[in-house]
Amino acid sequence: MRRVRVAVIFGISLALATLGLGVLSREAIRADRARETLLVATQQARQAEAEAKRAIERRDLIGRAVWRLDTMLTPLVAQESTRPADLFLPSVAESIGKDDISQVSQTRGRGTGRDAAPLPETITHAMIDLPNEYVALHFQVDGDGVWTSPQVPATGVSVPSWLSADVLQQRRELLNALAASIDVAQLQQLVPEQQIKVDAGNLYATNSLAYNGVSRSADVGDASAYRQDSLRQLASQTTQSMDPSLLGPQGFRDWDLRNRLFENFANTSLRNQRLVLSQNRGGDETDVTYEGVTRPIWLEDRLFLVRRWHSPLCGDVIQGCCLDWARLKQRLLQDIQDLLPKCDLVPVLADSHIEPTQLLATLPLQLVVTEADEPVTEVAAALETSQLKWMLGVAWIGLVLAALAGATVIFQTESLAARRAEFVSSVTHELRTPLTTFRMYTEMLDSGMVPPGDATRNYVGTLRREAERLHHLVENVLAYARLEHGRKRREAVSRELSEFLTELEPRLAERAELAGMRFQVTHFLEDAETEGLLGEVNLDPLSVEQILFNLVDNACKYARSGEAPTVELRVRVERDRWEVAVLDRGPGIRPRERGKLFRFFSKTDHEAAVTAPGIGLGLALSRRLARELGGRLDYRDRDGGGAAFTLELPR
Repeated sequence: MRRVRVAVIFGISLALATLGLGVLSREAIRADRARETLLVATQQARQAEAEAKRAIERRDLIGRAVWRLDTMLTPLVAQESTRPADLFLPSVAESIGKDDISQVSQTRGRGTGRDAAPLPETITHAMIDLPNEYVALHFQVDGDGVWTSPQVPATGVSVPSWLSADVLQQRRELLNALAASIDVAQLQQLVPEQQIKVDAGNLYATNSLAYNGVSRSADVGDASAYRQDSLRQLASQTTQSMDPSLLGPQGFRDWDLRNRLFENFANTSLRNQRLVLSQNRGGDETDVTYEGVTRPIWLEDRLFLVRRWHSPLCGDVIQGCCLDWARLKQRLLQDIQDLLPKCDLVPVLADSHIEPTQLLATLPLQLVVTEADEPVTEVAAALETSQLKWMLGVAWIGLVLAALAGATVIFQTESLAARRAEFVSSVTHELRTPLTTFRMYTEMLDSGMVPPGDATRNYVGTLRREAERLHHLVENVLAYARLEHGRKRREAVSRELSEFLTELEPRLAERAELAGMRFQVTHFLEDAETEGLLGEVNLDPLSVEQILFNLVDNACKYARSGEAPTVELRVRVERDRWEVAVLDRGPGIRPRERGKLFRFFSKTDHEAAVTAPGIGLGLALSRRLARELGGRLDYRDRDGGGAAFTLELPR
């Protein structure tokens, strides 16, 4: 009843503690989640601010980079876009007099294809050398699909001595490669139809210079025609909506400024180039040529600047140049290395994804910037790690451990109380018989009821046996008390094993004789050098004596009714250990009883009354003492019947 009451009180206390900690945990987690939400919102705001700052910095760097690129490309593209059409013809006189220019021009105009008139061997083209390092070749394609180049002279035409044959061969191979790989029909579809009407009579005149004594303004075309309107051009090639509003107000103004920069430079270049080659040809006022607008295009992984040109003599032809894209790209990326260390220039094709703010105004190129190249702004504040969950986890673990510890203490206390009750009951029962015998025999001897002689000696022997029994019981109880209180065990000493067994043998033999059994000792020696001697061992004599006496006493209680009432002590000595086995020929231990064989007070007073006297202390105490000595005590069934207890100790 007491145990139930203690368990109920403990359960109620544990339930109240669990409930209180649960409520506290719930409220604490709610508060912590609210704090985390606030921290997350703050962090997100900081990250958004940092990302906006990075976006502004990135946009600024990209804007500066595309400005620099367009500024670098404007002179090149403007110069090539405004070159006079005559410079693309296969030959131009280099040293012919002024009066013969119109004749040579008319000779050139009679055709550029297969039926063109043969050229004099002394004529060398004015553009035999490339005017720019980033231009691979100038070319012209007539209506018959014949490719010619001012840098590739016809066979038999003399060239300057400083121009190597290898260079001419490379140009010729490039021209042949273009003729073989480029589809002229496709090229014509890509060339813009927009043209600039030019007065043929004063093709190269300017507004500030008079020729032949006549001051006259020359019409050089619509200035806006030279704008590289990339957005409108790409709108016709892609499925994307290329509305300028995609750029945003600032982005569109920036792109428009770069485009107007090119427009102004192109018109300036136009006038400068026409001024250099200015000459009044005196032709018919109706002799008008149409010069197309130059546009950059990508074709067969090559970058071209192409335009249309129409004249009454040559018909419709396509003129342009092939840029050295590898060299040009290397130079462009090198010049923006300080702004964007890791970036790339990629062609803008029909299926390209276009970022308008990264689009160049001069060439169909787009600046690609990786995230690693973007300036990184570190966010100083990081999301704080909450310690509340850890603290709650520790609190719950502590509660569980406290509950387990409390339950263990209660169980052990109740178990100890039960063991004490069993101990008192068992010891009381065990003491009752010898004390009764002492009282009865001493009364008989004191009253003179027993005559002197054999009867007296028998009574005295009985009293002596009961005294030994009480002494053995008291020794076990004292040893058990010492182990339970954790007292320091006695120190081991070095003893001659044969000498120790010789001293112990009479007591063990006497106990066997009192039970009517025979006692014998057998030695087994592993080391031949110790033949006749068991050698020295380290042991606690009192503890070993108590263990062996308990084992012999246990055999005397249960095996004296066997077929061969003998208790055998087998001693085996090895190099690093020694063991003593106590064997008998009794009934042995039944399997169902082996589980409690070495438990303290495993025998109740009722069991002691119906079997053999004892309180279930000897075997359990012997195993504890063996472990305290660094050894072990085990049981096994003996071959042929009986019990075998083996004590093994280190040597």
